Amino acid sequence: MILKKELLWFITILLLVILLGCKNAELSEGNHAGNAHLLSRPESLTPGDYRFEIYHDGLVRFYLLHVPPSYTGEPASLLLALHGGGGSAQRMMEEYDLVSKADEEGFIVAFPNGASRFKDGRLATWNAGTCCGHAIESESDDVGYIQKVISDIKAMTDVEKVYAAGFSNGGMMTYRLACEIPDFFVATASVAGTDNTQECDSSEPSPIMHIHTLDDPCLPFEGGEGGCALTEDYTFTSVPETFSLWQDRNFCNENKCGRSNMIGGYCDLCTACDKGGGPVKLCVLEEGGHSWLTNPPNVISATDEIWNFFQQLP
Repeated sequence: MILKKELLWFITILLLVILLGCKNAELSEGNHAGNAHLLSRPESLTPGDYRFEIYHDGLVRFYLLHVPPSYTGEPASLLLALHGGGGSAQRMMEEYDLVSKADEEGFIVAFPNGASRFKDGRLATWNAGTCCGHAIESESDDVGYIQKVISDIKAMTDVEKVYAAGFSNGGMMTYRLACEIPDFFVATASVAGTDNTQECDSSEPSPIMHIHTLDDPCLPFEGGEGGCALTEDYTFTSVPETFSLWQDRNFCNENKCGRSNMIGGYCDLCTACDKGGGPVKLCVLEEGGHSWLTNPPNVISATDEIWNFFQQLP
């Protein structure tokens, strides 16, 4: 009988130890609402890939981070890469050529994940004003989330300059960021995503670049109703209207913009801008569909064009 009692006590204590251990493990990883940072952070970043979680607006959200092999801890530029609607940070990291560009040029690249119904972050969208999907329906505070991502990274490393580039719905989101928090970025760029912010009260100029194709079926060059599954319920601002809007916001003289022609397209660059505005740049291709353009098969690489634009800025 005594042995049985001792055995029961032993099992009870063992279960308590296991339960407390699990609880402490959960707390050490920060899996509790109320912490701004859910997973422990390194004191400083080293080359490699990371996944960090943050708590924002009542939700646990995450972003992926790539630190290039050449990184030594010295001040570095940071690029935020925003995936398209229905995509994810993982897809943006794996399927686009931004990681290889970061390794080549020595900048840090972050891949925030949009608002998603799913724990793994798939089929995510951005609240870019009038589009798209779950982010709009849930009124996701994506501007606040992006601010937290930037602050989180700056707490781990010395960030010199911050840029943002996005595709499709992610491109639309870069326009909202440029409108609402322009002081966070040196410049922003959009591929196949026009400015669909509902309002922009900011008078602060912000350099922007836009890349679009004339045969884009999802976000038509001339605006209007979208032609793809995710975009068919929305009406979009046209590319010319978007470019004109940002010429005005950057106090650029549209009569002094220069055009450079290339096979199958052209680029317009406006640098004659007042009050510290600009530059603003638009590259248009005849073909390429709704895609983050790569070369080959396209005549330009969106990644190269965007990074070259960023690097020409002070």
